[in-house]
Amino acid sequence: MINVDDLAATDIRYMPNVQRLLVQQGTTFTDAVAPTPLCVPARASLLTGKYAHNHKNWSISGTNGGYKGFTGRRNTLPVWMDRAGYRTMFLGKYLNNYGRGAERYSSGEPGWDDWQATIDPSTYNLLSPKFNSNGTIQSPGIYSSVVLKNRSIKMIKRAGTNVGGKKPWFLWVNYVAPHAGGPVEASDPKRRYPDQPSLWLGTRDRCPPTRDASAASSSPGPPTCSTPGPARSPPGSPTPQPRSE
Repeated sequence: MINVDDLAATDIRYMPNVQRLLVQQGTTFTDAVAPTPLCVPARASLLTGKYAHNHKNWSISGTNGGYKGFTGRRNTLPVWMDRAGYRTMFLGKYLNNYGRGAERYSSGEPGWDDWQATIDPSTYNLLSPKFNSNGTIQSPGIYSSVVLKNRSIKMIKRAGTNVGGKKPWFLWVNYVAPHAGGPVEASDPKRRYPDQPSLWLGTRDRCPPTRDASAASSSPGPPTCSTPGPARSPPGSPTPQPRSE
């Protein structure tokens, strides 16, 4: 299952790879319902099979919102699939504010066999997201969408070798970009580093695992394992308004 934040249904017609690899070779839903237009309640519905008024995770923060409003639940999709014999894998954005507490170093949420979640607030730093990789903090140092693509391929290949490739698997990939909503976002990699395509066309993660990304390199120049500084938009560009959904 692939989640894409802030993607309009009409955008899919302009995505040739999606059209060729998914639409033309798979199933298209002609009638579907989003339980809520807000991020966390919608993801909680995918995890529980319930509407927001039943799972009661209503917002992106607060008592009944975000990661804290959902943590600890075991009657969820990954738990069901794990019990049914599936290899379960999670990659990318989880629920808002995940990674701000002790869960930052945990081995993952209930039911997931392979846990590769971005930790907040780095989730929205498209050029330098940090991951909880089954309990180890990693900072790959390349564009978020490229990292998710690379890791999803590796996870699928690993899943295909389990029990001679006979064990079924479920992978939930969660992309974040685009997210700020402006016509030219401050974190668009081509605008920030036009002469360094390796930052946004990378073929592999460039950084080894670290216990905490704060110990990663902070040498001058373009980001490798460290978080880059504020972006500078071209003159006359609209000021992006980041969102937290």
